[in-house]
Amino acid sequence: MGLPKSKNHLGLGRAIQNDFMKGRRNKKGGLRHITDPNDEPSWVKLRSVTQQTDLDEFLSTAELSNVDFTAEKLNVKVIQNSEQNPFLLNSEQEAKSKQQQELNKDRLTIPCRPPWDENTTPVELERNERQAFLEWRRSLAQLQEIPGFVVTPFERNLEVWRQLWRVIERSDVIVQIVDARNPLFYRSAFLEQYVKEVDPCKKNFLLVNKADMLTDSQRQEWASYFKSHNITFLFFSARLASEQQELAGVTGSDAPLSDAVDTNDDYSRVNPIKIANINMLSNIFNSYAEQSANGKKSVTIGLVGYPNVGKSSTINALAGAKKVSVSSTPGKTKHFQTIKLSPTVMLCDCPGLVFPSFADTQADLVLNGVLPIDQLREHTGPAALVASRFPKDVLEKTYAITIHTRPVEEGGSGIPTADEFLYPYAVVRGFMRAHHGNPDDSRAARYVLKDYVNGKIIYCHPPPTYTGTGLEFNAEHHRNVTAIEFDEVTNELKNATISDSSSAKPKKVQNPRSKTETLDTNYFRRNALIRSHVNGAGALNGSDYRGRTIHHAFQQRLNDDGTPMDPAISEAQAALLQKPLSRRKARQLAAMDLGVSPELLAGSSKKHNKKNKRGKQRSGQGYDI
Repeated sequence: MGLPKSKNHLGLGRAIQNDFMKGRRNKKGGLRHITDPNDEPSWVKLRSVTQQTDLDEFLSTAELSNVDFTAEKLNVKVIQNSEQNPFLLNSEQEAKSKQQQELNKDRLTIPCRPPWDENTTPVELERNERQAFLEWRRSLAQLQEIPGFVVTPFERNLEVWRQLWRVIERSDVIVQIVDARNPLFYRSAFLEQYVKEVDPCKKNFLLVNKADMLTDSQRQEWASYFKSHNITFLFFSARLASEQQELAGVTGSDAPLSDAVDTNDDYSRVNPIKIANINMLSNIFNSYAEQSANGKKSVTIGLVGYPNVGKSSTINALAGAKKVSVSSTPGKTKHFQTIKLSPTVMLCDCPGLVFPSFADTQADLVLNGVLPIDQLREHTGPAALVASRFPKDVLEKTYAITIHTRPVEEGGSGIPTADEFLYPYAVVRGFMRAHHGNPDDSRAARYVLKDYVNGKIIYCHPPPTYTGTGLEFNAEHHRNVTAIEFDEVTNELKNATISDSSSAKPKKVQNPRSKTETLDTNYFRRNALIRSHVNGAGALNGSDYRGRTIHHAFQQRLNDDGTPMDPAISEAQAALLQKPLSRRKARQLAAMDLGVSPELLAGSSKKHNKKNKRGKQRSGQGYDI
């Protein structure tokens, strides 16, 4: 039988032994002939290493150099401000970003097709195109490596750019269709240079679509900017053109024809801020055919633009105005289409292209419609940017919400944050998370961002020559939103005044909100017959009742049992309800609510006189008594 072993495996005395070994000194020369400096197995030390990864090579070099990597602790420095969204830029950073973009705007190019002639073989042309495209990709990659630069996602497929090259070669006039809310973001200045390099006789034209979202003063500012930079432009609205066509089809009469113009310069000089219709745009295209320098009887108009600026709706409006069916003519490629608009005008539709452009943050890309909203992962940046571009009262009137911002004394800036804007929106719409019942701010952000992109809430960027701020540039839009409710109240007062003058008895003017308040009061009133009855100590007003968990202020409108709070209840009754009541007092309060006597409730209640179930119960049958 062996010796008894100790069951204590904790090693309580090892700390003393380790402390003793630390103070032990080695003999002189004791570490001179050590052959195992590392505590590693022999098979690890004798491995043959011929190739290493970058990380292994870095670690081995650092180990040979006797470099020690020690983690620094207790040096935490908080650099994030709670009021400043980390996904957005402040005013100083934004100004610096604009300055860098202005200095490097010449480097923002598009791929150019290499020179070729009839002697160039297809293999050589394809090789030259791939080489030119690769060099262009490298130049953009070097531009993206500059700190603080955000380049928009651009088209990376060579085949799509080949369609653009073919459209430019076939067309006599290149029309860039841009969004009127931010024209410079969608306009490619290098494309206009490339068109002139291909053929100096080709002309550039800028079609500012969605111009109905701009006011007259805003169109005047942009018209002055375009004229100062010698840009041939025209304000247009495909939506208004489609509505005019639908109206003409219903009434059976054509839209009124405008006076024909010779050139766009004459039109801009006469009335530069007017929104052109379909007839005026067709006349401008016909004027290019009359001024053709090469003696051609017809002109080809190439339409180029982003996929989301209304290019397709513009083409459909032009084709529908002339009652010409949209059909593609057969050609060498199947990607771009040619549409016969008139005997002298042919449209050449290019596939939608995303040109490289500058942006301050990723939030700008979302609001400009470049990044898809449904695939958005970070929503606080775009939502905070929307909240900063509109006054608080405009957002409150548009979405019928109340936004509570942090006061300036507590460190607030007066501008609603993403949470302060999205939480009331989610609560009013009923967007709640399944976990803990918190407002679903991500779902609310998707709705708000889609409203911004679709034009429900309008924000137009000012031109670079505008000296004011963006809020001042859109002040007229904001006044129109805030004046809606004022006009409704004014009409109510006007109608009431007319009725008062016609009748002798004065009529009381009803507040527009009183109807909704009365409806809410009648619908959400407290009904004593519909209440939740919970038995046990954890029931309402029970001894172990802990109350409901309240996360938000709007939950305080309900009682603890889930019923709406009765405004007629007194403070004494409310204080009494907060105390645990006995069974008799609770029965009396329930009888008062139901309007019956307490004896009736006591008689209808079930009494449980049960004995101990563990004891054996005998019925007495089988015994002679």
